[in-house]
Amino acid sequence: MNQLDMMATRDVLTRVLTRKRFFELGEPLFNASGSELYVLMIDIDYLKKINDQYGHDVGDIVLKTVANVIKDVLPPDAIFGRMGGKDFSVMYTAQTHEVSMDIVSDILKTVAETRIPLKDGSAVSCTISIGIGRKYPEFNSLGSLLQEADITLCQAKESGRNTSIFRDR
Repeated sequence: MNQLDMMATRDVLTRVLTRKRFFELGEPLFNASGSELYVLMIDIDYLKKINDQYGHDVGDIVLKTVANVIKDVLPPDAIFGRMGGKDFSVMYTAQTHEVSMDIVSDILKTVAETRIPLKDGSAVSCTISIGIGRKYPEFNSLGSLLQEADITLCQAKESGRNTSIFRDR
């Protein structure tokens, strides 16, 4: 992939897919998949506090580290993108709901256990909140499924953060 292609499809800071590229790859998967399709909306908890306490350079390190940690836990065929700011989305298929929830659990646990070293020898850690959407017939587009995941993300944040919410239909 040349540098121009990389800039058009990858977020400059985290190197995950851009929002635009996430949708370009996600729409065909949405249209071809049944109810085994899941979308996650992920938000880094209290990133503003980290930025305020340590500076935006550390906040950028947190964003990059969290993106790498999530990427390492995901199934190889997952689509992973930065939606903007401190929000990420993941799209994948899972054979069962339990397999999907295991993936979500692994993401939450791995991020929470990660210590991010700083230049002064100290380290910071963070947690994330995850909203989960599953493809059901009432979702007629990837956008509507992402909206469902965003609603459940808000519920996860309101329930105390460092958790995930899935609303079964």
